[in-house]
Amino acid sequence: MYLAKKKVNPSVAYIFEIYADSDAYDQHLNSASYKAFLRKSPDILEASYKRRIATVPQFLADKKIVQSDNTRNKLVIVDVKL
Repeated sequence: MYLAKKKVNPSVAYIFEIYADSDAYDQHLNSASYKAFLRKSPDILEASYKRRIATVPQFLADKKIVQSDNTRNKLVIVDVKL
């Protein structure tokens, strides 16, 4: 799970969850922790912002990062016209 926020609007977060396969995702959906999250989500999430976007990873790697006040994450969303 990865999380990114914009500096201009830190109340909006982008969360990326990556699963090994559909079985791992199904196992997550049936877990007690996910069911607890669903019960609390109306209290902690703005419904108009919540949406699921399927993606295909092009490159995944972990980088050792020491969090600080200067740590920044960037997310770029590109719409491609066909």
